[in-house]
Amino acid sequence: MWNILEFQMAHGGLVANSENNFSVLMRCKFGWKEYNYDRLDIWINGSLTKAKVDLIFKSILKNISNANTDYSSINEIVNSIKGSFALIIRSEQWIYAACDKVKSIPVSFVIVNNKIIVGDYAPLLVENANLNKKNIDKFAVLQIAMSGYCFGNRTLYNNVYQLAAGQSIMVNANSVIRDYYYTYSPWKIKENISKSKWVNKFSEVCWAAIDELIESADGRQIVIPLSAGNDSRLIASLLHEKKVKDVVCFSYGKKNNFEIQTAELISKKLGYQWLGISCNVNSQRVFFQSTVYKEYVDTFESYNSIPAVHDISVISNIYENNLISQDSIIVNGSTGDFISGGHINANILSNTNINSTMDDYISYFLDKHYSLWNNLRTNENDKKIIDGLLSVVADRGISKTINSDNMYSFYETIEYAGRQTQYVINQQRAYDFFGYGWRLPLWSDYFLDFWEQVPVQYKVNQNLYIDTLKKNNWGKVWLDYPVNMENVTPVSLKVLRNFIKLFFTPFGRDNWHDFDKRVFQYWTYISCNTAVSSYNKVLFDSRGYRNYISWVTDQYLKGKDLEI
Repeated sequence: MWNILEFQMAHGGLVANSENNFSVLMRCKFGWKEYNYDRLDIWINGSLTKAKVDLIFKSILKNISNANTDYSSINEIVNSIKGSFALIIRSEQWIYAACDKVKSIPVSFVIVNNKIIVGDYAPLLVENANLNKKNIDKFAVLQIAMSGYCFGNRTLYNNVYQLAAGQSIMVNANSVIRDYYYTYSPWKIKENISKSKWVNKFSEVCWAAIDELIESADGRQIVIPLSAGNDSRLIASLLHEKKVKDVVCFSYGKKNNFEIQTAELISKKLGYQWLGISCNVNSQRVFFQSTVYKEYVDTFESYNSIPAVHDISVISNIYENNLISQDSIIVNGSTGDFISGGHINANILSNTNINSTMDDYISYFLDKHYSLWNNLRTNENDKKIIDGLLSVVADRGISKTINSDNMYSFYETIEYAGRQTQYVINQQRAYDFFGYGWRLPLWSDYFLDFWEQVPVQYKVNQNLYIDTLKKNNWGKVWLDYPVNMENVTPVSLKVLRNFIKLFFTPFGRDNWHDFDKRVFQYWTYISCNTAVSSYNKVLFDSRGYRNYISWVTDQYLKGKDLEI
């Protein structure tokens, strides 16, 4: 049953100069709840308790009137909210909507035919606005084909938009206003602080974030997708230090892969239950052809990005076999590697001696995030993407704060506003689909505020982050347990791969990598997610795919009869 609320208002501003229909159209599923506060109808989703919701909207009520509402004061209140959330507020005079600082929960809106509709599910808005293939935005198709996501507010449909991270929209009788109440700003550095003091400060931040997680979980079981990396291990080891008992760790992928082996050892050391969920190419192929997968993709269609499929099959396995409590809180490590500096290009910094150019970082950004298909990396396409990126940068006011001394922060911010909050964050939808709760402590305000201030010399190669983990050695799992080693399984395939590699020595590394990617990686990729495509397509690919996400993107666009 759809929950539809409509009201009439006169509207000028960005859309038209005549009377218009403003609507809120809600699916009201997957965590969305409806409240009424005096003159306000509220829809909210996220990790906020009812008590916190009451406090937030009591504050908002103090700052509004029927005729004049102080938009900036509402933004200030929203900016002060800690935790994951999205909200839509309707009064008799206006609609306000916002999502949190990392867009962990999407909100969409459509502006068409003198109507503005705001809601939680983009396909409903498209259907209500009677849009079809004629309304497809070809530039958005190109963006998704090259990266898997659109930047800014763009979606596959003209006039359909999705709020970006840290953004709000206010619709009233006279205007439609978009505003960024928050942008991750790693140029706000504090100098003249020793590294040892930064280590101590970061240790305090870790404790604050984990305390917030424990309070929010409120005694519910905490479930951690544990890898052999730093981020999920940090969460598990801090919970151990806090003596939290009801914790389950799970790992997945090819049998006997390094991630599973290391995670099992860490879980046992911490005294936590561990689930090892193995898969292979055949099992993944079956899943990607299942009705469950199709329903997942359709249920969280946003037209803003491809579906996040990284761990959907394993969450489905956990759900079907009742391996964790249904009211569990799943806590992944997103996105400790990015925010701690793991994506800063040390070569650019060293090669340019400090004064890197914007061209250096844009080129690196395209290579890293807009290269799902080599054949699309033409000068014409690159220029379109660069112009679009710079438009988003200007829209958020980022360019006004960047200079030659902090050019690295330009890269960090456009990745924050791009891949991290437009695509990676959508991993949470897998948990939503099966009714599990989730939290993102490494995206908390504590982490955002801290890493904005850290000088670049302590971010390169994550040296501050890693030094802090090793110094504290929480849970005693940081000095004797390796991080992110790789092994090729099964052993028979490893032997064959190494034997053939010898014959490629005269032909150079690039030729070997191309052969290896097309012939072997389909079978050696740890998660086996390459099975989203057939082996023949991978083997005979002539477009230059990058990884399994290339094939998810290909499938997504072809499913809509869209191609570049």
